[in-house]
Amino acid sequence: MRAAPSRRNSGGGGAPSPPSKKGPAAAASKADKKPARERLVPDDDGDSPRLIDFGEGEVLSAAPLLPPPAVTDADEERFCIGGPDISGCGEPKSSSTAMSAKLTFAQVVSRVEAAINQAALLLSDRLLVLQRRCKGIQLDQPQMRELFDIADGIAAAAYHSQKWAYLLQFHLPPGVEAQPRKPTKPTPCPAREEAFACFHITLPRLMVSSSLAQQALNAILKAQGDNAEAFVNNLKIPTSDLRALAPHLERLVMRAGRLSSAVRPALSLTRFIPEYFGPVIGKSLAVRLLPYIIDAADG
Repeated sequence: MRAAPSRRNSGGGGAPSPPSKKGPAAAASKADKKPARERLVPDDDGDSPRLIDFGEGEVLSAAPLLPPPAVTDADEERFCIGGPDISGCGEPKSSSTAMSAKLTFAQVVSRVEAAINQAALLLSDRLLVLQRRCKGIQLDQPQMRELFDIADGIAAAAYHSQKWAYLLQFHLPPGVEAQPRKPTKPTPCPAREEAFACFHITLPRLMVSSSLAQQALNAILKAQGDNAEAFVNNLKIPTSDLRALAPHLERLVMRAGRLSSAVRPALSLTRFIPEYFGPVIGKSLAVRLLPYIIDAADG
C-alpha cells in the first residue's frame, strides 16, 4: 500500500497551517506575559494590621530608639537666642513620634534599618527575661492580654516590613540577590506559647526584610532624587507608615519592659515552705520538713 499524501504538502482540501510565531513578535508576546509591577501590591483591607497613626494625636512616653539626626552648620543658629536648657536626668524621655513627623523623607529612609535593629535587640532582651519569669506561674487576664498585644504588634511591624521588601524587590541594587515573598496577614495570638513562638519567628523576619527594604529605598533616592517620595507612594507604600514604624516599636519595647517588671517569678519550695509555714510551726521545723515535702513532690 502507498502512503496517503500529507495534507500539508497537497494543494487542496486541508486548511493552511498557521504561520510560526518565531522571531521578534514571539519574543514580544513572551515579554508581555511577564507580571506587571502593579500586581505585586498586596490586597490591603480593614483586616490588615496597622501601625501608629499620627493623625490620632497619641502621645507616647517611650524612649526613642535612635538619637536625633546631627545638626548641620546650615541648620545651626549663628547666635544664641534661646534660653538655657535646664532639663535634667529626672525629666522623662520623649518618644520619637514628634521627631519622626519633622524628618525629611531621606532621613526617615536612612533610619529604618537602624531603628528596627535596635528595637529587635531590646525586644529580644525584654522578652527573654519575660519568658524566664513566666515559667511555673499563671498570668492573669490583663497580663495575658498585654502579652498578646505585644506579639500582635511585633507581627504587624514584620508584616509591613516584609510588604515593603516585596513591593521594592525590582528596585534592589544589582548585586543583591533576593526574591522576597508576599507576606501573609498575621492572625491574633490565642495562647501564651504561640505568643513566645511568634517572638522568635517574627523578629528575624523583621530584621531581614527591613535590610532589603532600605537598600531598595536608598537606590530609589539616588535614582529619583526629589521625586523619590512620590515614586515610593505610587508603589502603595505610604510615607506615614515609614514614619510610624519607629514609634510603633518604641511602644512595644516599653510595654514589654513593663510587663516583664510586673511578672514575679514563682518561689521555689526551699523558699516558699519556710516563709509560709514558719509563722505557724516555726522556721526551724519548717526547714526540717523540706526534704520530705520535696521527695513527695518529686514522687
